Amino acid sequence: MPAPRRPSELDRLRLVARIAARMHEEAALDTLLQGTADAMHEMLGYPNVDIPMLDPEEPYTLVVAVRGGHYKRAIRHVDRIPVDRGIMGAVMRSRRTELVNDLRLDARYVCPPGVTPALAELAAPIRVAGEVVGVLNVESDQPFDEADCLCVETVADFLGIAIRNLRLLPAARDAAVLVERQRLARELHDNVTQILSSISLLTQTIDSAWKRDPAEGSRRVARLTELAKTAFVEMRMLLRELSPAPGESAARTDIAAPATAKPPLQGAISQQSRSLAGLERLREHALPGALQRLFAVMVPEELKARIDAAHYLAQALEHEETLYRVAQEAASNAIRHAQARELVVTASVNADSAILHIADDGRGLGTDFRPGLGLANMRSRIEAAGGHFRVTPNTPQGTVIEARLPRRDRAS
Repeated sequence: MPAPRRPSELDRLRLVARIAARMHEEAALDTLLQGTADAMHEMLGYPNVDIPMLDPEEPYTLVVAVRGGHYKRAIRHVDRIPVDRGIMGAVMRSRRTELVNDLRLDARYVCPPGVTPALAELAAPIRVAGEVVGVLNVESDQPFDEADCLCVETVADFLGIAIRNLRLLPAARDAAVLVERQRLARELHDNVTQILSSISLLTQTIDSAWKRDPAEGSRRVARLTELAKTAFVEMRMLLRELSPAPGESAARTDIAAPATAKPPLQGAISQQSRSLAGLERLREHALPGALQRLFAVMVPEELKARIDAAHYLAQALEHEETLYRVAQEAASNAIRHAQARELVVTASVNADSAILHIADDGRGLGTDFRPGLGLANMRSRIEAAGGHFRVTPNTPQGTVIEARLPRRDRAS
């Protein structure tokens, strides 16, 4: 077995991006699952990977046919495991992620015959429409951490969406699946691309910052870790939002859930994770406070960002989330494209509107300006909420974005 290594945050994000791309390319579930198991071993260095699925004929049995890493080479047969046995079975029963960092102390651990026992095991449920249909299981010779959990849970969520899409294909290939994919593309762009861009830019500065001042290098590494966690949580929140509501019907295939399946797990996204995604920050601190915390990790030192909320009153959460996403996209544009040195965000409320005014001193729109996906998404979000959106040149240079929504003060 090769020596274990710690995957980096960039390794994890690349893995998720690869699986996200493949989930729209693969028409066969077995191929998608095997590709996922191989990628988790090759890209993250997890020595052992299992992806068992429920047997449709015996819904209390997990069928382990897909393996990655050492298990793929050492175990050539299909295993059948009762759901009342082992840590993977515990995931099926509890419907929650199981993390054990010292398997010698956990009586549930079952080591396959003929292989060396692992030290740690991490297993996450694969859910489809509230049903747990399988498990994504990894083992290692070193303990797992929070970043490992976020990564494995995110991949499991992607697999759940992929399985659901495969179920929908026969009945709604040109309708539901296409619409869902388009929405997924928009939301991934709005919620995640900006964070990944900030990660890329920050990564390029860490080495030089560390050489100048190790303390500054450490601060940038901490920001990088926070951004990576936020990206994972944004993706998980999005995937949960895209999942069907409990009871929603879907075309059935060869994957079944136990007849005694429990109701969908509530609160699967923790309050801490929701805070990373900005949702709890909006609830607790309103739009200005949430933006302050977002900019603290997203905006590089060379861009001076200022938030003026002297004339702002907290608005309904759905309106604040819309404005938050607009500000996030606008800040990302200023960082990536505008070469701006200053960004000023003004949030205010008048008699009938909540107004977000975002100005930078960058390159501006130019004579050949054509709105891209980011601006189109900002406009669609605002107009869908009954508001108005416009983009104009700033004086003497730069760009101004203004978003107005109907005033809806938050109930105290």
